[in-house]
Amino acid sequence: MIARERVLPQHLVDKIHVTGLPIYPEEFVKPAKTRKNIVVFPHRLDPEKRPELFDDVADTLTTHSSGVSKWQFVKTKEVTKDKTEYYKLLNQAKISLSFHQEETWGIAQMEALFCGCIPISINAGSYTELYPTRLLSSGAGETAALIHQMLTDPAFYDYMDKTAAIARKDLAIRTTTAIENIAKELQACGDM
Repeated sequence: MIARERVLPQHLVDKIHVTGLPIYPEEFVKPAKTRKNIVVFPHRLDPEKRPELFDDVADTLTTHSSGVSKWQFVKTKEVTKDKTEYYKLLNQAKISLSFHQEETWGIAQMEALFCGCIPISINAGSYTELYPTRLLSSGAGETAALIHQMLTDPAFYDYMDKTAAIARKDLAIRTTTAIENIAKELQACGDM
């Protein structure tokens, strides 16, 4: 079978617009200069997102660890009514946790990253392509240990925050470049 090149009609090419990152307008992405001691779960509370693992980490850290009593563990969808509140919480939080193993794009973690959170994700799916291995964990136990170290060791927290800043810049460059290349290819299809 021979693949055929697809040519888009000009009226469709004219409707294509390159947008910024993350997916939503820049007015939502305003990381606070002074962030609060909040660890967020940025997802819907559907079973495939595995919110029970977030609960396990929160329970382990708040009942069995010293030095974390001043931290809040928040599921964004339980406390926010709309996107404005959601982004406000992400802009204030320090850490975002994700346990979804079948994530196709990881939008919620990307939003958290661009709002200034340190994204700690399961070592699976697209997360392995999006984030450095230092920001990945094998499950709830390893995540709890990593978060405990971040919450009790300011130097380690700063190291992880710098790692997230590098990941944020790298992801913005890679995603913007990919979007621009797709737009150019689509424009070239329309010019044929």
